[in-house]
Amino acid sequence: MNTYGFRAECLHDVLNFLAVVGERSRISACRLHQDAVFPDVEVELVVFMSLVELRKVAHEIIDLHVIVESLELKRRWICDGFVLTAFQSLVLQSSLIIAS
Repeated sequence: MNTYGFRAECLHDVLNFLAVVGERSRISACRLHQDAVFPDVEVELVVFMSLVELRKVAHEIIDLHVIVESLELKRRWICDGFVLTAFQSLVLQSSLIIAS
């Protein structure tokens, strides 16, 4: 599972993108922050897709150049080949601190 961040010109672009992503993979979480003055939107997305796969989706949809340009990996939850949730990662970190 990976956490990505990106910007979009408007909410309509985000919803178009998420509709296609949701058809191809399970979206675990999505946070939207819309600007108070402008239509710009900042998004944090947690999904089981690679950065390459997400960029491919964005390229397939007309006029998502801002998403393509700003899409970046923020966090990858992997430990010894197993994918961890944020909660599992927190528990693991806590147990390592206690064991130290």
